[in-house]
Amino acid sequence: MAPMIHMHFQNVWQLNFNASVPFPAVPAPEHDFVQGNLAWMRQGEVTASPSDKYWQHVGFLLDQLDGLTAGYNAKTNSNLSSTQMMILSLIDGDLGDIQSAIAHAGKSSVSRFWGTHCSAMVARLPADGGAEVAVAHTNWDSYQSMLRVIKHFDLALPGSAATRIVMDSYPGVLYSETDFYRTSAGLTITETSIDNLNPALWVHTTPHTMLTWARAMVANRLASTAEEWTTIQAKHNSGTCNNQWIVVDGKLIKPHEPLPAGTVWIAETLPGVSEASDITAVLNGPDQSWFSFNVPYFKAVLAQGGYDKVSDPEFTWHASRELMYQQMRREAPVGTLEDVVRFMRYNNASDPLARGDRCNGISARCDLNPPSSPRHALFGAQDVKVVAVRRNMSLGFQATLSPTFDEHNPPFAWTTQPLGTQKPRGHPDVFNFSMQAFQFRSL
Repeated sequence: MAPMIHMHFQNVWQLNFNASVPFPAVPAPEHDFVQGNLAWMRQGEVTASPSDKYWQHVGFLLDQLDGLTAGYNAKTNSNLSSTQMMILSLIDGDLGDIQSAIAHAGKSSVSRFWGTHCSAMVARLPADGGAEVAVAHTNWDSYQSMLRVIKHFDLALPGSAATRIVMDSYPGVLYSETDFYRTSAGLTITETSIDNLNPALWVHTTPHTMLTWARAMVANRLASTAEEWTTIQAKHNSGTCNNQWIVVDGKLIKPHEPLPAGTVWIAETLPGVSEASDITAVLNGPDQSWFSFNVPYFKAVLAQGGYDKVSDPEFTWHASRELMYQQMRREAPVGTLEDVVRFMRYNNASDPLARGDRCNGISARCDLNPPSSPRHALFGAQDVKVVAVRRNMSLGFQATLSPTFDEHNPPFAWTTQPLGTQKPRGHPDVFNFSMQAFQFRSL
């Protein structure tokens, strides 16, 4: 695994650091922030009472980080510190917002069309009396980062509500980063990111807060209900790698009955801002689904995050993806897991709702825009993960790692890219993989 970790870090280095910063020499501002953050976490673990499960599990994460660092150094003859290893694992995650906070950036991310990361949906399926709730997620990112792994943590840690966690992830990180989790407490968790468009909020992002990677993993370990997960993940909010989280409690789903309150919760965070709510009633209503597309739902989060001041429709509730979702609901509502996958892989240049932009699909393919277009990039939806959640099922799910390809979209291939494009380390040339089932032990 150490060689794969090394390849992944080299592949994604440029996503946060430019060519003038040699790998893995982290600049002082980022190093000092993360070093201060780890010191704050360690101090919190030391000073907390022995019965404080939250800080106890923060300590377990730090132990894993130290072990990961030692193992990587031993296998690669390196001498990375835990701070350097942490920074490398935060690339393309919390690190971007840390850099914005450090710089007190006055620029919003509206001009960066790749600021939107992911589409997600939760839908009640009519089969078996509605005993299944589909959870689906497609991760949008630079194609440089398509060296991916599935991880299964089986750790009977003291105080855990969940001893097993399954997730899609990257080599060398202790969390998912693309955020599709299933836990042995019966929870399925996913999200889409929401950008902070209000630079004034960055004052709340300091080393003395809990970064999102840690908040999510502590919540995964300690939460036994969807509401509890949203509460735990909001503690010591760093305002980095901000998300609209969606949490489904499969233990509550019963055939031929409405979903009980507490089955589906959402939570949103920005620096200094957090809000959560039970949205189960939406799935019990006419919509029977919830779609997430990188725009806040809560009015307070929308306003404080600066979304009420943007002109780009893709950062509003008139975004192409939201309109495509509404059209799907009216004309051909999803009824099966296959329908969900088809919708989550949707990208059609002839669809008027796409506004002539291949980035504007449920599954983006920005690489298919004309090379002369400012909207052309080796960026898009890398994958899809989907599961039909029901009571007493396994931790398994279905997934594929390939930008969407069908009658409207050719498979992505590195050899067909502009002259000078180099295939990242460890990648195949062509990404044309079919859906695969990943099986794990039952709950």
